[in-house]
Amino acid sequence: MYTMAGFSHAKPKPRSQKCSIPLTIVFIIKIFSLAALAEAYNNDQKSSTLATEPSISSACKATLYKTACESFLVSLETSTLPATPEELFDLSVQYTLKQAHSALNLASFLSLSAHNNNNSQAHLAPPGAMKDCIELLDDSLDQLSNVINRKKNHIQRHSDVQTWLSAALTSQDTCIESLQNKEANKKSNPSGRKLFAKGKNVMLVGDGKGKTVIVGSRNADDGWSTFQSATVAAMGDGFIARGITFVNSAGPQKHQAVALRVGSDKSVIFQCSIEGYQDSLYTHSKRQFYRETDIYGTIDFIFGNSAVVFQNCSIFARKPSSGSKNFVTAQGRTDPNQNTGISIHNCKIGSASDLAGSKITYLGRPWQKYSRTVIMQSFIDGSINPAGWHPWSGNFALSTLFYGEYMNSGPGGSTSGRVQWSGYRGTLTVAVAQTFTVGSFIDGNVWLPSTGVSFDSGLIG
Repeated sequence: MYTMAGFSHAKPKPRSQKCSIPLTIVFIIKIFSLAALAEAYNNDQKSSTLATEPSISSACKATLYKTACESFLVSLETSTLPATPEELFDLSVQYTLKQAHSALNLASFLSLSAHNNNNSQAHLAPPGAMKDCIELLDDSLDQLSNVINRKKNHIQRHSDVQTWLSAALTSQDTCIESLQNKEANKKSNPSGRKLFAKGKNVMLVGDGKGKTVIVGSRNADDGWSTFQSATVAAMGDGFIARGITFVNSAGPQKHQAVALRVGSDKSVIFQCSIEGYQDSLYTHSKRQFYRETDIYGTIDFIFGNSAVVFQNCSIFARKPSSGSKNFVTAQGRTDPNQNTGISIHNCKIGSASDLAGSKITYLGRPWQKYSRTVIMQSFIDGSINPAGWHPWSGNFALSTLFYGEYMNSGPGGSTSGRVQWSGYRGTLTVAVAQTFTVGSFIDGNVWLPSTGVSFDSGLIG
C-alpha cells in the first residue's frame, strides 16, 4: 500500500516558528498525510462500517495527523464511502489535490494583492515566500496528478507513486519553510538564475570541470530564501548536466547560498563540480544520481529530501567561518513513509586544501525527524571527526533518524568512536546496504541505461 504523511535548516534553520502564515496553506501539509489511510484501512477490515466512530478512529490511528484524518472521513457522504483500501487512497489524494489547488490560488491572490497595493500587505504575503510557494505548490499539483493518473498512464511501479507523494509533501514543506523565514523574504526578482521549472529532458553539456563555469552569488544574508538562492535550478524531469562547474561565490559569511538545486525526477549530474559554502547542493526532491562529480562546501553542503545516490564522487569540506563546524549532509525526511534519503557510495570524503589537519567536519546531522543518510564502500580521510555524526539540537531526531555505514575505508572510516544514538545503525548488514544502491534505492536499472551514464547497480565486489 502507498503510505505518506516539518523542515528546518542552519543559520540555523528553525524546526518550528510562529508566524502569520495563511492557514489554508499550512493546512495542506496536514491533509497530505491522509494517503496513509490506505494501509490502516486495509488492516482494519471494517470497510462496511467505516462511517462509525470506532472504525474512523481505528482507520486513522496510523496517520501522523489524526484530527485531520478523522475530519476528512466524517465529512464523507455515506454513499461515497470507499469499498476498498485503494479507493480510499485515491479519494484522499483527490481531496488533497483540491486543497493544493486552493492553496495555490490563495498564494497567487496574496502575491498579486500585495503587488497591487505597493507591498502594503507584504507582512501577509512576503514576495519571496509567495514566489517560492507558487512554484512549489504547482509542482505538488503535478506530482499528485501523476498519482491520480497512474492507471490511465499504465504506471504500476509502487516506487513511482511513492516518489510522487514524497515530492509533493517536500514541496509543501519547502513552501512552509519559506513563509516562516522572515529574514529571507526580501527578494523576489527572478533575474540572474537559470531556472528550468517545467522544461522536461533538459540537457546541459559543458566542456568539462573548470572550463564551463556558471557563477552566482545569491545568499540568505542579502534577502534570498534558500530555495531562491540557487545559481542554477532544475525542476523538470529528466534533467542531465555534464562537464559543468556550478558555483555560488557568496562565501562562508553569507550563510545559505545554493550553487545547484535539483528537484527533477530521474536526473543525472555527471562529471560536474558543485562549489559553494553553506548549502552548496540542494537535492530538493525526487530521484537523482550523481557520478564522478566534485562537491565542495561547509555547513550542510549536501542537503534536501530527494532519493539520491552519489557514486564515484569526491566530496570536500572547505574552511568555514570562524568558530563553525562543517556538516557534509543534512537530510530532510519529514515522514517515515517517504522513500527519500542520501546514499554516498564508493566516494571519497575529505577536506579541501584550506582545511588541512582540522577535525571540525562531520558526516552529517539530522535536519528533520526522520533524516536518513548512509555512507557505503567509501574512503573517508582523517579530517572527519571520529564521532562521525553531530546532533542538530539537543536530542532532536536522535532516535528516529537512520544513519548507517558499510565497509568504509581510510583514516576516518572506523566506526569505533562513532555516536551512540539509537538511530545510528553503525555497520550495516549486506542486505540493508543493498537497499541503498542505485538499483534498489532509485530504480536506476530502469532509467539510467537510457542516459548513457555509467553506473554500478549494486554493491562493489
